[in-house]
Amino acid sequence: MKKHLLLRNGFVASAILFASISAYTFSSQAPPNRNGSPASNGITCANSSCHSGPGLTGQMVTISTDIPASGFEENTEYTITVTGDWSMASSGNRSGFEASVESGGGFEGTISTGGASNVKTVGMGNFVSHNGDQAFTAGSTVWSFKWNSAMAPDGTTVHAVINFANGDGGTSGDVVLTKSLQLSKVQNISIDENSIANLKTFPNPASTVLNISFVNEGVSNNSLKLYDLQGRLVKELFNGTIAGEFNERYSVLDLSPGMYILNIQNEKGFIQERIIVQ
Repeated sequence: MKKHLLLRNGFVASAILFASISAYTFSSQAPPNRNGSPASNGITCANSSCHSGPGLTGQMVTISTDIPASGFEENTEYTITVTGDWSMASSGNRSGFEASVESGGGFEGTISTGGASNVKTVGMGNFVSHNGDQAFTAGSTVWSFKWNSAMAPDGTTVHAVINFANGDGGTSGDVVLTKSLQLSKVQNISIDENSIANLKTFPNPASTVLNISFVNEGVSNNSLKLYDLQGRLVKELFNGTIAGEFNERYSVLDLSPGMYILNIQNEKGFIQERIIVQ
């Protein structure tokens, strides 16, 4: 009986040691395929056997890039930044993250650390992760990495997850939150190809009304739509047949201040213009 108890206690001690080593390994980097992306099958570390915690208590994840409003170009390197904000964070709170860039066809382009010491690539280089856990500073923590677009299609998406850990060395009481950002690809189509000439938008910036004028060479069905910088449709201005000159005024009083993309499209292509609302 005593021998049995000793073996049992020894097994428990080994299990505790293994759990401690696993926790330390995950604090040095995130395991691949755990950022909630399609390639991860929507899986994160938010489960009872990994990290479990309460509901959101003010945590927020944002993704930003230096991709211009016109969209990303092929075979070009850009910086992607993932930020975790937690107003209730204290010096004891820790954090980790993982991100990937994917489309419906799988991983897109290539990612690298860009020389940053607090990030590393994992999972055959398809994911980028924290390199050692990171403390929240003034309620926020930031990771940046490089992405080369290669031949990525329009609609390619950045998928990220942050583990807002409570810093107690365990896996309970931690909050795991995902975020995604869809990227737009620049469309290199000329005005001549669109059969749209003399496009004018004024005033730009606009505060109350926006005037749009152009000449449609021929007769065609055209649509005029406003999109935000994340590629989401904000407002449809016009959809119908245009022959010759087009001159219209549209109210922007219902739009939040910021930058938008005006997209004018017909069967021959489309043309885009940046619009600022103030």
